[in-house]
Amino acid sequence: MRYAIALLSFFYIWLGPGLNAASAQNFEGKTIRMVINFGAGGPLDAFFRPFIPYFEENLPGRPTIIMEHRPGATGRIGSTYLYNIAKPDGLTIGTMVSIVHDAMFGVNSKIEASRFTWLGAAPQTQITIVRKDLGVRSVTELAKLGKPIIIASTGANSSNFVASALGLSLLSIPLKNVPGYQGQAAQFHALRTGEAVMTDVGTSFYLPAKESWEREGVVIPLVQRGELQGDGSLRRSLLLPDIPALPEIIEQINPAGLKSVEYSAYRLLVGASALQFSVIAPPAMDPEIAAVWRKAVSAAMRDPRAIADVKKKLNLDYIFHDGEAAAAILARLEADARANPEAKALITRMMEAK
Repeated sequence: MRYAIALLSFFYIWLGPGLNAASAQNFEGKTIRMVINFGAGGPLDAFFRPFIPYFEENLPGRPTIIMEHRPGATGRIGSTYLYNIAKPDGLTIGTMVSIVHDAMFGVNSKIEASRFTWLGAAPQTQITIVRKDLGVRSVTELAKLGKPIIIASTGANSSNFVASALGLSLLSIPLKNVPGYQGQAAQFHALRTGEAVMTDVGTSFYLPAKESWEREGVVIPLVQRGELQGDGSLRRSLLLPDIPALPEIIEQINPAGLKSVEYSAYRLLVGASALQFSVIAPPAMDPEIAAVWRKAVSAAMRDPRAIADVKKKLNLDYIFHDGEAAAAILARLEADARANPEAKALITRMMEAK
């Protein structure tokens, strides 16, 4: 009997860590918080909400996932919470926007994006839209107006506005910024009411509304920023093949601009949008728990039923990078930033300007 007890004790000690890790990966009866760094009803919320049942289905124990919105400071309140306060126990994850921009370019310098546990990401290029009654049909025509263009933005320090200012400056298009709008829905409303004549919206905002906008005839798309390619260039998003990318226009009108510090800064900022909609967890998560989450997120985002649901509910197609691919993209972005210190410094100055 003593021998049997000793043998059982030996196997318990030998297997104990594995048993604890296994139990940590079973979320049965648990409630998981999905922290969102912008408010309810916005593009980020709308994009990830349909995936919640599929995340639950693919996690061991089928836990309940609730959305927890922590908006403010253009997303930095939510990302800082996930980075500094949330426990890496698998019960809190984040669906975040623009964290790479803030972390890489100094505005949120206390955060290192690579320390987050990367579970996946969906790229989001931005589309510049203008009021139809502005009387232009292309960026080339916009450049010929010869007057400041009134643009609605969340703030002069936001990565979105800075990218617009950098890109359009290479075509000598001056902007008059009207800041303070709480998200893209508010920016679009500013165009409808005439408070502004131009703004930028993401793919997940533009595609679901595209057909209704065409019927209304109030706004039209002019240009997209492009998406990062494996060779470091920016080209048209596969989701927006009919909208020209701004680098194409710059190459036609101001080819020398492609070699400028301003364009290098623009490319860095827009390149970071390859990870615009990020699924992340707090730093220092147990690798086995992280592996379970990565598998669940990847399975959910690639599930044909989920793809069909998003298409039906949002009229939206999307591209997805799994956790390992997202981490690799981030490493490449950070290396690119280190190789272009002047461009990175320019972005930081613009995003920190008072």
